[in-house]
Amino acid sequence: MSHTSKTLKDIELFEVKTKNLQQEKHLHQLKMLLPSLPPYVFKYFQKNRKRSATTLFNYANDYKLFFYFLADNNWVLEYLNIDSISPVHIPISVLAELPLNEVEEFQGYLDGKYEQRTVNRRISALKSLFNFLTQKYENPITKEPYFYRNVFAKIETTKVSSDPVKRADSFEQKIYKGNEDLRFLDFVAAEYEKTLSPIKLRYFLRDKNRDLAILSLFLGSGLRLSELAFLQIEDINFEENSLGVFRKGHSSKVQVTVNPRAMDELKEYLQTRVENYGCAPDDKHVFFTKYNGSYSPLSTRTIQDLVVKYSKAFNVNKRLTPHKLRHTFATKHWTANKDLIGLQTQLGHTSSEITSSYTHVGKDKQHKNLENMDKIED
Repeated sequence: MSHTSKTLKDIELFEVKTKNLQQEKHLHQLKMLLPSLPPYVFKYFQKNRKRSATTLFNYANDYKLFFYFLADNNWVLEYLNIDSISPVHIPISVLAELPLNEVEEFQGYLDGKYEQRTVNRRISALKSLFNFLTQKYENPITKEPYFYRNVFAKIETTKVSSDPVKRADSFEQKIYKGNEDLRFLDFVAAEYEKTLSPIKLRYFLRDKNRDLAILSLFLGSGLRLSELAFLQIEDINFEENSLGVFRKGHSSKVQVTVNPRAMDELKEYLQTRVENYGCAPDDKHVFFTKYNGSYSPLSTRTIQDLVVKYSKAFNVNKRLTPHKLRHTFATKHWTANKDLIGLQTQLGHTSSEITSSYTHVGKDKQHKNLENMDKIED
């Protein structure tokens, strides 16, 4: 079963509402992925247009992984009595007859490769697909779904522990504590270049203002990776020291407050942006890279890589990511202010329960608290 010319045209014209550059990019990537999946999977996406482009793109990647697993599965090949098959040609009958043990094997494959939260998300995406195929889809002629037996209804996900003390202790081992974040920024600004060869130094000096602005924004605002990567010039408000970003639950951009040092680093970078990267002065993107004489907006992957690079150079035993820099900001914000609602607003959390994970005390703090008790004088 492959795509007809009509289905391919429908994929080309497939649209969902996008709110920012990231979602526009994910919509484009989704449309590139869909032709590699069976036509009945595209029906699912047509039915779920109200979901964000980012969610649908993630689901498409989950489905791609699953169908590639099926295409290489011995039971599938024996069931179809063939030697090989491409994922896009897997017939709906395979999903209808797929044995439980084969699905459990797929779940085991995921367990061995990904963290539990990722496994749960991928299984949840497949549960949604099978629920559509067995219950929500209706053939316009027969009024029946594709099939009735939903094997994924028998698959359970593993609950991830949400013990606040354990999470707090985990945070402590993976983030900067005290003023370690400031020492990290000072290291990148003054010490890192001393470790570089002449060739690497030349590229670093070109990117130094950009990279310092990025690191400072993470540590000075708690922005998410996607929020920072897709910033536009019009989002920047130097008078109010704030940035406009799209966040879940909001139909328009919300203003996120940024500390003055980070905004100063951003301003310094913007003064060299055109000269260093050759971009048009009125280009709406904020962060750029340059390769073979051409400039392009900085990708989320490149931002992740540069955070890892600098954090490893600062402390080889502490490899940080953009998300861990966000944790660093959140923990420091709570320590300084003890303002849960303010922190929730700053981070853009939809629930105070998520934000409260930063308010619990880890092991290091517990030991210090007990030591302080012995210092109390009569």
